[in-house]
Amino acid sequence: MKKINYFIIVAAILMLIVPLLGCPTAYKDADVAIVLGNIIGDAWVIGTPLEFDGAEAIVDLKYSNSMDAWGNGNGTLAFAIRQDKGWAVKYTGATDIAVGAGYATTTLNHNDNNTFVGLVDGKDYVITVSRAGGVKVRIDEKK
Repeated sequence: MKKINYFIIVAAILMLIVPLLGCPTAYKDADVAIVLGNIIGDAWVIGTPLEFDGAEAIVDLKYSNSMDAWGNGNGTLAFAIRQDKGWAVKYTGATDIAVGAGYATTTLNHNDNNTFVGLVDGKDYVITVSRAGGVKVRIDEKK
């Protein structure tokens, strides 16, 4: 009889603890980006939402040397891709991305900002953010 009581007590404790554990809160990079995304930096107002058409979001940009406010120098743009207005969750770490070089993969909550290099003052660019297979970013001259 003692074994049955012990089993019932253990089962009751587990039934009380398991609901407190809740659902896992870790998301894959692509899952987070599908739901929420902000690209910000010297070129955007904080919290400007990305509008994804399928797996990609496109942002037009006219570069100005005044966009080097994060200390990267003329011809360089620093930025982060963020979850919905959340400072703590950002995709960064794709550094020294040259114009026309293709996609560079970002890292969730990485410390280094993404940087584009070799931009020309007054020139128009297209920035593409992809959420297919992780969050990636590229820059190309606007045609």
